Amino acid sequence: MLKDAAAFLKEHDDYLLIAHLSPDGDTLGSSLALHAGLLALGKKAQVICQDPVPEQYRFFPGSENILPPEAVEPRENVVCIDCADAARTGRAEPLFQGAKHTLCIDHHGTNPLYAQVNYVERRAAAGELVYLVLRELNVPISADMAACLYGALVSDTGNFAYSNTTKETFAIAGELVGLGADVAKTNQRLYRTVPLCRLKLHARGVEKVRLSPDGQVAVTSLSSEDFLAVGAERPHSEGLVETLRDIETVEISALLKEMENGEVRVSLRAKNRGNVAAIAGAYDGGGHRMAAGCTLHMPLAEAEEAIYRAAVKALREN
Repeated sequence: MLKDAAAFLKEHDDYLLIAHLSPDGDTLGSSLALHAGLLALGKKAQVICQDPVPEQYRFFPGSENILPPEAVEPRENVVCIDCADAARTGRAEPLFQGAKHTLCIDHHGTNPLYAQVNYVERRAAAGELVYLVLRELNVPISADMAACLYGALVSDTGNFAYSNTTKETFAIAGELVGLGADVAKTNQRLYRTVPLCRLKLHARGVEKVRLSPDGQVAVTSLSSEDFLAVGAERPHSEGLVETLRDIETVEISALLKEMENGEVRVSLRAKNRGNVAAIAGAYDGGGHRMAAGCTLHMPLAEAEEAIYRAAVKALREN
């Protein structure tokens, strides 16, 4: 699959690179690094994403050039990066579906291999796969590319603390540091710089948390009113679902946030037991056993009840 992905990128030109909706550090860092690599090969490419780049990732070199889908023209060649399924491309999906040639680079076990060429392999982060693609293409990895890829790895491994971290992850991270990735800067921007509105928003989420009687399920929701009350944006909710998972008795946590268009985005996390990818999959979502997400089209209170019941059931059947 690696050689197929490299061959695809060699063969074509003028790419649209799609980062998934509600972008995290992995999809953004991976997309930006691949973009820089394609430019180094003399090819044309643009990175697009339905949602704006969250504040904490704006230090990634090139992040200011990421465009919304509506700002670009259709292209024959499209690459989806860190998108577990086509729906994760959001408003960019018509550009993917209308492309003549498609490639998916992803590390999620639920990926149904929806592109014409699929480089899908279980890894700690899509950033690992993009790193291997760039090496296969013999692209010199610049300091900016290394910074993006290192940020991708750090983001999806919880600063190398999650169980998905492997010796290969550390080996690649070491290579990236040697190529110019700044460990201290990345740590400070991702984990040591927090706007006050984000703390206030997380406080509201913790205050509203619903715990199952045995304390193993923690679910909370953030309404549009919650965001307005503290002057926060949707990306400021990032990290809250992990905070709930870290409660000592909790095995599954869920965060539901009401979006501007009325849909409900759900983030799910597991600690040791339960398969949250299965919960998300029941609502056409996806992800990993320990981290997954989906979108629900129902009122927020109804969505919270549905996810709560699904999480309790998942642990009961585990």
